[in-house]
Amino acid sequence: MAALEAARAPWVDRLVDLHVLSEHGDIGAAEAAEQWMCTDPEARRVWDEVQRSCASLRGEPALADVTAGGHSSGAAVSWSSGVTEGHGEHS
Repeated sequence: MAALEAARAPWVDRLVDLHVLSEHGDIGAAEAAEQWMCTDPEARRVWDEVQRSCASLRGEPALADVTAGGHSSGAAVSWSSGVTEGHGEHS
């Protein structure tokens, strides 16, 4: 239910856009996303959920072990491109 509620939040579209851009090598989007997630635990949670969903759709191994503890080192690494992910501010 929480995921469904979060999906309705207006900022989620921006977060998903940043995820897609960072997955495709956009360093600016990756940095913006990471800055956002450093100050917004809900954004981090939704990002991790999107990350797991994408991996599942690609048939990749589950990321639960990687994302369950959060990203204590700050930046997360994109599984498909190896690009450092980050997020921007939400409106």
